[in-house]
Amino acid sequence: MGADGNAVGWDEHVFPIVKGIVASGARVDFIALSCYGRGTPHCTGAPNRTVLSSCRYSITTAATCASRMQRLRALGGPAWATLPCQVMEYGLQQNALNLVDDDPGVFQAAWALSTSIAHAMTGTERAFHWHFGEAQFSYDDDSSNAFDGNAAAATAATGNGGPCSRKAGISAPCSLYSGVSWVQAQAAHLFGENTALVLEATGPGSNSTDGGFTSADGIGGVNTSTGELGLLVTAFSPVYKTQDGPPVVVQVAFDAPSQWGELRQRQQQQQQQRQSTYVKGGLEWGREAHTAPLQLQMRTAVLNRTTSTFDAIWRDGKANGWLANPTDPNVYPLSKGSTNMLSVAGKRALIAQKGPAYLEMQRQTFAASDWYDAGGSVVCGGDVKGSCTVTLTLSPPAVMAVWVRLAPSL
Repeated sequence: MGADGNAVGWDEHVFPIVKGIVASGARVDFIALSCYGRGTPHCTGAPNRTVLSSCRYSITTAATCASRMQRLRALGGPAWATLPCQVMEYGLQQNALNLVDDDPGVFQAAWALSTSIAHAMTGTERAFHWHFGEAQFSYDDDSSNAFDGNAAAATAATGNGGPCSRKAGISAPCSLYSGVSWVQAQAAHLFGENTALVLEATGPGSNSTDGGFTSADGIGGVNTSTGELGLLVTAFSPVYKTQDGPPVVVQVAFDAPSQWGELRQRQQQQQQQRQSTYVKGGLEWGREAHTAPLQLQMRTAVLNRTTSTFDAIWRDGKANGWLANPTDPNVYPLSKGSTNMLSVAGKRALIAQKGPAYLEMQRQTFAASDWYDAGGSVVCGGDVKGSCTVTLTLSPPAVMAVWVRLAPSL
């Protein structure tokens, strides 16, 4: 029974079994459970408290799994206090239509980041995801329409063998990655080997600005080598799976990294050296020393319904008649799920017509923007000491990676 199952099953079956294991003195190396996000029984309709409380996509489902993990650990006493805890089966399951739905698009990404934080806060060390996306996606040979999940067709594929052809074999540049892979990649870009901390709400409900239907969660940290602040933030709501919710304002307060103060001091010294007296037209003019306004820069990468490749495929599938079920608004995998998004003919047409375009879109979505002036999005004290605030606006479901730095020169 999954940890997101009903309470009666856990109280009457799971916990008594675990108590028996503890009483037997059996060796236990780790604690594991499964925890899914499910769109049943109610995740549709106008957002209201009933829908929110019954929809098991909700972050509260992950919190329930995490609390049951803690209860299992407590049953073992001191001997289990340091046992590793893992979620062995972790992902999305049934949607509101009661169909198995991995949703490789932006909804999966937002759900994974918000629920991962709920698990991490209670000591879960790792989670094992399902598929990362489509390992075999775009084939630039004469038989590009062989992408239909049919092994015989794949074997028979022939052609001129471009970089994404079957002759070239499977390679990362020719794979289409799911939303959760985008989150994992951005976390690696942002933090690398540095420590990332969970962003904590300043008060109950304070991380939401739309009446509580959308939560804002994330992780953040400072790169000790560059002094850049990194944030990975999501706006997630269980009731906005197939359409965008209203925008929410997310504010993150942080202490300015020490490297900013050191860089600022060097910049001011350089500025003072340039503010020397000079002579013009026989008269001596004295430049008044001043401190330039604090200049902060940021760059971002955003995954939302517009930039998500799988969500774009759904839109194109809808427009071109490629969907397996034209009335189903959900985003499904192309070949790895129990329910697939496209018909066989639709897959063939999509890959033949737009395969390279989707791979290029993916490269752009994974890449961060150039550095730009942060303007009012990041506010600090003039001397970069003490508290600063980053203000972001996101429409759920969405995930944003943010880098902030002091401008390298004045």
